[in-house]
Amino acid sequence: MKDKKNFLMRGVLALLLISGLTLTGCSNGTTDTVATSTYSADVIVVGAGGSGMTAAIHAAKGGASVIILEKSSVPGGNTILTGSGMNALTTGDQADIDAFIANEKMAGAGAFYPAKEKNPLPNPALSEFMVRNSISTLQWLKDDTKLTFAISGGNNSRTYAPTVGNFAQTVLPLLYEKILSNNRIHILFNMWATELLTDNSGTVTGVSATDTKGNKLAFTSNAVILATGGFGQDYARVATIKPAYAGMFTTAEMAPTTGDGLDMAQAIGADVVDLDQIQINQVVELRSHGNINYGTRMGQIPFIFVNKEAKRFSNERLQGSQVELEPGAFPEAVMKQTDHIAYFIFNETAKTAASTLREFYDRGLVKKGDSLSDLAGALGIDKDTFEATVATFNQQCQTETTDEWGRKGDSRHEFTTGPYYGVEFSVGVHYCMGGLKINTNTQVINTSNQTITGLYAAGEVTGGVQGSYRVDGSALADTLVFGRQAGTQAAAYALAQGRLPVNTPSEVNQGSTAKGNFTNGTFAGTGNGRNGPITVTVTVVNKSITNITVVSTESPIQLGAVEKELIPAIIRTQSIAVDTISGATYSSVGVITAVKNALGI
Repeated sequence: MKDKKNFLMRGVLALLLISGLTLTGCSNGTTDTVATSTYSADVIVVGAGGSGMTAAIHAAKGGASVIILEKSSVPGGNTILTGSGMNALTTGDQADIDAFIANEKMAGAGAFYPAKEKNPLPNPALSEFMVRNSISTLQWLKDDTKLTFAISGGNNSRTYAPTVGNFAQTVLPLLYEKILSNNRIHILFNMWATELLTDNSGTVTGVSATDTKGNKLAFTSNAVILATGGFGQDYARVATIKPAYAGMFTTAEMAPTTGDGLDMAQAIGADVVDLDQIQINQVVELRSHGNINYGTRMGQIPFIFVNKEAKRFSNERLQGSQVELEPGAFPEAVMKQTDHIAYFIFNETAKTAASTLREFYDRGLVKKGDSLSDLAGALGIDKDTFEATVATFNQQCQTETTDEWGRKGDSRHEFTTGPYYGVEFSVGVHYCMGGLKINTNTQVINTSNQTITGLYAAGEVTGGVQGSYRVDGSALADTLVFGRQAGTQAAAYALAQGRLPVNTPSEVNQGSTAKGNFTNGTFAGTGNGRNGPITVTVTVVNKSITNITVVSTESPIQLGAVEKELIPAIIRTQSIAVDTISGATYSSVGVITAVKNALGI
């Protein structure tokens, strides 16, 4: 049994959850190995994101023992990205219910949907279930977290958020504490579920998984809940399902969403719905996978997009649909540029006006030049062409004429004085509306339209709830409402079959269980990569490293593997004595040296 006292406290976990690290699964590292064997609990939950944690909590409330299998090294999934809140009923009367349901169907999704029926695809039963149960789910959050929630805006003024911090900073750590303090729940990290186990009748009886050392483990149960998220990071699958998205190579997601739940369930006959309904983010910064959300300021700030040839190529103010590459809109144009990459160019006025641009600059993700020529050099694009491009745009602003892409010049947008800034971006996958076919009991449906006994699913792995467009705030409602239902239903079914003995590995990697002995504070340090210096900031709370961020680098290194594997290993072990990453040895050594110098060890 795991010692609960060794786990992170809420404040430390909050820092981990909002650190900006991309989560990773089953990597080479310093995790303990567990013996190849068979383990058991009443309910197995695959995935420790918002849906998975919620399902586990409610399965335990129903009296079941629970094992959570999480393939990355930290909890939270893509719910870590939640910046707004949860859509919910306000009064709960029929008029409120009707308005909420109508809002789900009328979401703006660009010109591809008729004005009066912009989202015709939500399953009516699932949509109504989410709506009707949103108010009780919000009340559960209030009761269990003791937080205060208030309407924060959003769709039809029904988006509720914590009054202090955002959902990821406040609610997720509290849910995780519920997991850790519940003796019925056991969570295993770096455990990659690969196959559903079934008996001769097709009833699901457990999950097969692989740990970081390649050991195969079997987890038997009376019920399995899939909460594995979507498939946004499986770009080949995305391109196959939606050929128009071929060439996309980035995502605004954080968790390793590669369609594992879909694969496991379809292998035993599960049906799927709406897989081609995939939402995009139009401006995804390539290193952090962050969405450069500048939309509310786009009519007020000077900015242009240029390609690798240093030329403009579209109307930067025409964002278009979030569910299609709409002809004429800039996301479609970006995908036609060299390497599907563009540069977001702005000046000091824009950085001052748009908080998102300031945030990316403060994180060291934006290049700066005192002159246009300096910025071009920093971005690696042709200086003369770039200067000519900006001069042409400035002339258009002065005369307030309309260019060939339909953008009208505005004297407020002229680039007059430096400094100037640029950030590399592309179009990326954001959310998969389609997935496994379920009913309102969250039971997975097979291709013969029958339930698969013992199998439940919740969250982004499912389809039919969101239809063709994910309304802001409704993904969280989906996550929590159906997470609660999955846990409740799975526990009731599992216990009706008779309890299983609780049998879990005695030594498992539970995330950052090590304790550090460092000086509290935030420290900066620099090391050398293959082609230049790498600077990091290291945050220490309660004498333990809680966050490491690469804030700047002059080296064109592949930071992805370092941020996904090396940095979590340092945080997990509270030590720089970790393995370097194969294929990124110089970058690994540079980061390790930078951390060492930051901490003075």
